[in-house]
Amino acid sequence: MQAHERAFSFIKGDCFYEVPFFQRGYVWSSENWEELIENLLDVSKSAFLGSIILKQKRTPSGEPTRFMIIDGQQRLTTLSILLRAVYDSLMKTPNDYSQEVRSQLESALNAQLFVIRNSFTGRKEVKIRHSHVDKKSYEKVIEGAYSADEFVADENARREDIRSREPEAPQDKILQCYRYFMQYLSEKCEVDAVQRLWENLTKEKIKFLVNIDLGEEENEQAIFDTVNTAGVRLTCSDTIKNALYQKYIDVLKDDPTIQDAEAAAIAFYQETWGQAFLSSAEDIAYWTAKHQSGRLFRENLEILLHCVAVIDGFFDPSEMKMSDLSVCYKKHIEGMGKEVLKEFIEKIKEMSGLYKEKIVAFENCTQFKYDDYFLRLIHICDILEVSTFYPYFLNLLYKNQKEESPDDSELEQKCADIERYIVLHAVCGATTKNYNKECVQLLKGVSVQMLMANCSGEINETSFLAGLTSVRSNKLATLLLFWIELYKREQSHADIKELKYTYTLEHIMPQKWQKYWPIAQVPVYGTDGAKVQDEQEAVKTRGKAIYSIGNMTLLNAKLNTSLRNFSFERKMNGEGRKRGIKDLADCLITRTLIDKKEWDEREIAKREEGFIADIKQIWNIKF
Repeated sequence: MQAHERAFSFIKGDCFYEVPFFQRGYVWSSENWEELIENLLDVSKSAFLGSIILKQKRTPSGEPTRFMIIDGQQRLTTLSILLRAVYDSLMKTPNDYSQEVRSQLESALNAQLFVIRNSFTGRKEVKIRHSHVDKKSYEKVIEGAYSADEFVADENARREDIRSREPEAPQDKILQCYRYFMQYLSEKCEVDAVQRLWENLTKEKIKFLVNIDLGEEENEQAIFDTVNTAGVRLTCSDTIKNALYQKYIDVLKDDPTIQDAEAAAIAFYQETWGQAFLSSAEDIAYWTAKHQSGRLFRENLEILLHCVAVIDGFFDPSEMKMSDLSVCYKKHIEGMGKEVLKEFIEKIKEMSGLYKEKIVAFENCTQFKYDDYFLRLIHICDILEVSTFYPYFLNLLYKNQKEESPDDSELEQKCADIERYIVLHAVCGATTKNYNKECVQLLKGVSVQMLMANCSGEINETSFLAGLTSVRSNKLATLLLFWIELYKREQSHADIKELKYTYTLEHIMPQKWQKYWPIAQVPVYGTDGAKVQDEQEAVKTRGKAIYSIGNMTLLNAKLNTSLRNFSFERKMNGEGRKRGIKDLADCLITRTLIDKKEWDEREIAKREEGFIADIKQIWNIKF
């Protein structure tokens, strides 16, 4: 990797700069355009406009060098459109310049924006090759399809400040950018300012870019993730998409029955990637939404592509990083023929449907029901921030869907097994550092029971009971109590069996108990039911009981802060307009407290015993 401070004139010479054919389109708007042009015009400061990351591609002998634009397509596109607009603005009054000057200006424009293919015929090609989304609009602007007079007449007819509105369609962004610059130069710039812009954009001494050049074998995603750049972030899903469909174009070009490989690839892209991820604003929002993935947040699309790679065995999450994912995809598809590649892309589309339907992002309006086993599994993983097993979940769904006679009972059992495994790890405080390796083992056919056998040192009855008699995580306590509540509603055939996960956790005997729950007034009872006489032992016993699952409950809203530490009676009944537990007791597990006259370690122990039995029943836990 080499980094250099460069002027925009670095693109001179016989080189093509290629936006990956299936890269997302041009998205900059008037705010970006205005900032760029004002930075270039501001003589009081040295403008730095960001970095460009380029990767050299293999080029046949005798052909111009080709660079792939890894990052910076928004910036390069805008600068090239601005250069065209400045040239067209200068040419609006050609009589102001001699023939020699006009020729020099045209030569400078051609050197930066075109590759001259034939010096005698004047045949030339646009130097920056855009993606299929913007190719026509971009080439129309750069080739000067608008004459200056036609454009100005068009703008006068519009009588509209184009800076204040977004274009009607994504591909119009290119034309809107050109129109914006032409209007800006016409209305806000004197001739000397336009000329200064021309100098800034064409002279080598005026450097405002950092150009990062990568070799053919360097991992552009890993490099990109270490570079802090402005503009639209390149995700590994962009890189993977480009690799998949560029490969598809390449294999189609080798097929003599295909007349137009690019057109066929675009059609296939729209049928697969377009339908899966871009068919509606809702789909785009879903796939670009951030989701917890270990310690980091990743877009849903990145997580899906990671799942597919783990399922197909060409990405080992225990050995590799997410920045390696795009390289793994490239290696995986390297030797694929047309049909195998087509099947692989179609598989990604199929899995995307299952992922979007089943691996959901929860909101406050989401309703949960006890017997919806897969929703329960994903909810538990979401709250405990465990996404490591998503490839295994997705594979279970995919294989079940592919069966001629799907066995939902087998799917439910496998989901119950892994859910039990995850819950036990959380309750027992067992390490999760092996989850990545274990996910791969599950995909290879190892059972959850075999994994459990390897955890006996951490997951056993002693650690299980210890985890529930001292629950320090409010998140875990709330999760367990919520599903106990839904279990009890299912068992009692309650009228309302669906609930939203909007409850707040309350410690019945407060964590700050000393003032309103003094030992002298509220005696402490040990595990044998007898009063604890020793004061130090009593303090220790009460301090432990506070964090028992039996001392916790769920309320439909937080208690008033001033009530939280009060005596049991005042907490239950409230005070004045301050609502107590009775008023906030929507849950069955909380209503059982209403008739209680007192609350101490004996009551906590009874409730704890009942909850432990419920947890064992819900998750079929046996030691």
